[in-house]
Amino acid sequence: MKRILLSSTLLVLLIGITSLAPSAKVKYSSSEGKLSAIFPGEFSTSEDVRDTYKSVKTQAMADDMVYFVAYTIHDIEMTDVDELTQVSVEAFAEGLEGEVTSQTAWKVNKTNGLQAKIEVKGSSLKGEYRVVIIGQIQYQITAIAPVDSWDPKKASKFFKSFKVTK
Repeated sequence: MKRILLSSTLLVLLIGITSLAPSAKVKYSSSEGKLSAIFPGEFSTSEDVRDTYKSVKTQAMADDMVYFVAYTIHDIEMTDVDELTQVSVEAFAEGLEGEVTSQTAWKVNKTNGLQAKIEVKGSSLKGEYRVVIIGQIQYQITAIAPVDSWDPKKASKFFKSFKVTK
């Protein structure tokens, strides 16, 4: 299970590195993933289907900040979600070769998840990563930027736009 979470987290990370031309705010929603978010520009979506999961990643770039949302539908039963969300945070930070500078609880629809601030000193990047597992679906959302371009208000607005439907 940890290997699957690490794989899906690293795929999300790799996709977040590319850039897109910014434009007006654009709403993204997925009935399959039961989520929506408002991106600060046009976004692209990719999908990865494996034997035990399906991951869908959506990303946009605006003002030197990369924003992305991903959901992974797991075929195997998700047990000990507290441990799995912690593994996801650690895998994300490790994939960036960064460090978690703070971590707190994050609730989505009364389900506990985690949010973490991450810094990548070698690349001078700063960001925030959030993860929650609801049923068989792992949700990840992040905003990351060069330290000089990091805008906590824009990141907060993006995070607030994220909704999971029932």
